[in-house]
Amino acid sequence: MITNHQTLASILRQKNPDWSWNQCRKLIHSRRVTVDGLVTVDDVARVPLDADVTILSAPNIVKKTEGLSVTDDKMHVYYLDQHVIVLEKPTNMETVPFTTKKFADRTATGSSHDTFIERARRWIEKTEGRKIPPLRTVHRLDKGTSGVMVFARTVAAERYLGDLFRRHDITRSYMAYCLGKPCDSTITSRLVENRGDGRRGSTVNSKLGKEAVTNVKVLDCRQTKNGQVVSMIQCRLKTGRTHQIRIHLAESGHPLTGESVYRSSVAFGPEIKDHSGAPRIGLHAHELGFTHPVTGALMHWQSMVPKDLNDWWQSLRS
Repeated sequence: MITNHQTLASILRQKNPDWSWNQCRKLIHSRRVTVDGLVTVDDVARVPLDADVTILSAPNIVKKTEGLSVTDDKMHVYYLDQHVIVLEKPTNMETVPFTTKKFADRTATGSSHDTFIERARRWIEKTEGRKIPPLRTVHRLDKGTSGVMVFARTVAAERYLGDLFRRHDITRSYMAYCLGKPCDSTITSRLVENRGDGRRGSTVNSKLGKEAVTNVKVLDCRQTKNGQVVSMIQCRLKTGRTHQIRIHLAESGHPLTGESVYRSSVAFGPEIKDHSGAPRIGLHAHELGFTHPVTGALMHWQSMVPKDLNDWWQSLRS
């Protein structure tokens, strides 16, 4: 709950009683007001009373490229301030470093392991022209999954966003491509780390695992050249468990296209054949929304489906 907050326009008017409400709003909308160093263009944003509200001498203009705040060196950044960075993760890249013998051997020989969190940190250092502390993880996307995600830049932002994720007070949806045609539904199960065959999956034991809830909506259906039906669906997460969408779709008999792990509906069950020809796993983090950890402003982004998946989908028969 946000307490001891006022709208940004109210704070400006208190600081400058001679200004009209329209003057305050115009100043905010022209990107000349920052809150704790963050340009804020929402005049009704709820701002803490002790926040550092500053009026700039000139508008802070954000570079726009293809609908993104910044596109530079293959980094698509939607939003950046000293608290958080929201950006587009490409496919085929680990979100954070992982520990394996192979990785340890590679590190010992001086080879670098390129992870998305490190690439984001290097981009910020180049943009700001200074060294920065390590970024902090509040959620992850699988290596093959693309899409919009957020990293925290401070301990306070990490705790705040982490709490939002734990309380499932985050807006998240994925564009997914699966085999067959599922029904519009809400899939609910309890996920465990080992369903019996060494893979994550659902259990009927109500005392084990964690509840996972996925809302599925079918958007379109097409066919491959050999007649296999493929569906484009939207998955909205009420919870965010590891591999949740991949597991729920596979267990419902509709695994993701390009899926290499979750291909059967039950443990030790037969794999469902994939003839889709998808270039990679058909999962893209399409939408992300949360309240800002400092200003309390509602922030929301949508990411377009990448070219590789879109080109493949357009090649299928309606």
